[in-house]
Amino acid sequence: MAGGMLLFPPAAVEASAEGSNPFQAGTMPDSTQVFERTPSTWIRAEDFDASANVWNNSGSGGDLSGVVTSGSASIESGSGHGAASDITFVSGSSSTVMSFGNVVPATFTICSLTRYAGAEQGRILTGSGADWLHGHAAGQAGVAYYARWRTSDAGTVSPNTDWLAMCGMNSESCSPSSRCIVANAVEVGSGTGGSSPRSLYVNGGDHASEKSDFAIAEVIVWDEALPRAEVDRAMAYLLVARLGQEGTSGGKGRGSGDTDEEASPLPWWAWLLIVLLVLLLCLCGVCLAFFCLWRGGRKQRNEGHVECFEAVTSVVPAPEAGPAAKPGAAAPRLAPSALQAEERKLQSIALMPGQVEEVQERRGPLISPAP
Repeated sequence: MAGGMLLFPPAAVEASAEGSNPFQAGTMPDSTQVFERTPSTWIRAEDFDASANVWNNSGSGGDLSGVVTSGSASIESGSGHGAASDITFVSGSSSTVMSFGNVVPATFTICSLTRYAGAEQGRILTGSGADWLHGHAAGQAGVAYYARWRTSDAGTVSPNTDWLAMCGMNSESCSPSSRCIVANAVEVGSGTGGSSPRSLYVNGGDHASEKSDFAIAEVIVWDEALPRAEVDRAMAYLLVARLGQEGTSGGKGRGSGDTDEEASPLPWWAWLLIVLLVLLLCLCGVCLAFFCLWRGGRKQRNEGHVECFEAVTSVVPAPEAGPAAKPGAAAPRLAPSALQAEERKLQSIALMPGQVEEVQERRGPLISPAP
């Protein structure tokens, strides 16, 4: 068992929460300088003594003895499956059963670094005394069931054999902003609460038939609900220090094998701006359509006026050429009945302003009867 933990300066914790982290890719920090809050259980692959069947605890609790109860487990190392540098892990098959005892308290936060390591893909971290699993189930990676589903039953890591860094807690006051369930730095939680198992197992417990070929690098348990900054810090430690993923600090996308350049989701105001722009474009389109209809109708009316004008000029006779009128002679006048008929024709035809005057100019004035 390790001694007391040396706390990081508060500034380092704040930097981790804001997007940076104090860890170097692929460099294992001193165990006393990782977390601000001391875990009750912290077992790392480097601390597993296979010959003595003891897993030394770097947390505040006691070492775990008699861990392997069936089959065998070995310590291995290697890169790949989302690990950019060599990582040490405890490897076992579906015939390997491991029992960690009552290490998950009633109120807990648990973080783990595990993966499927073969064809058998059931549960890895599971429990007894409650239907409980953390990380893997039914071929899915990135799921949690704490006597109730705390995530979707569909995994979030693809391929499912990549390393999964996952943290979860069962606080009833949990909310997405609290980073309640996080898989590879992505919030995947739903709901709140849940129970703790009486004992923590691998390939054992109440669902021992759901076995897996597995690899475990770390399991970390606190007897409290961690604040967001500490969850982000734990995630940065697992992804950066352990897996060697440079630039990862709590904002990495789905799958531990994803690139660091993966884009983060758009903020709400960006989506709102997009929606407003789409609505504006639709409004402009509607206005343009109405304008085109109006112009088309006006053109048709103008064409009708031209036709009317031509009809008027053909109806209203031009004065016949004759001898020039003598000075002072009275202008010829239409009969009253003819004048009234021509006026009715003009009134029945919708002429544009000024066209009546043009008709009169071209065909001669309609002379009103003499008084």
